[in-house]
Amino acid sequence: MTTTQRTRYLALLGLDPEPPSLPALTQLVTAHLARFPFENVSKLVRLARGLPPGLPSLDEFLQGAARDGTGGTCYLQASSLNALLRALGYDATLAGADMNEPDVHLVNVVRLTGRPYLVDVGYAAPFFARRIIGSTPRCPASR
Repeated sequence: MTTTQRTRYLALLGLDPEPPSLPALTQLVTAHLARFPFENVSKLVRLARGLPPGLPSLDEFLQGAARDGTGGTCYLQASSLNALLRALGYDATLAGADMNEPDVHLVNVVRLTGRPYLVDVGYAAPFFARRIIGSTPRCPASR
């Protein structure tokens, strides 16, 4: 990811770059879920514009979001967010996830202070952080 792409991506999220931390990750994921809708209509728009099928480039993803308010499916959103996370210094890995069949969904696994966090922006779900004491998931924004 270029510096220009990182700046543009963060501007779309309304965020400034911050060092990796759980609060910063929570802000990133929450902003991403609010800004980029889970949708597949943008695939049809690409085809109507004469663009080839497949995943758009990061620049196309950002341009579509800015121009048309698009987001994308899990593959596009997870891979785009992965590029941003890595550019910000996070230890982020793309991982195939199972729904009804193996590897039909794409997520990020982010390691912070030795703990893995599942980051799933391609399913339109809130980001839950498990507390160290207790086992009840809570949305960090609701604290």
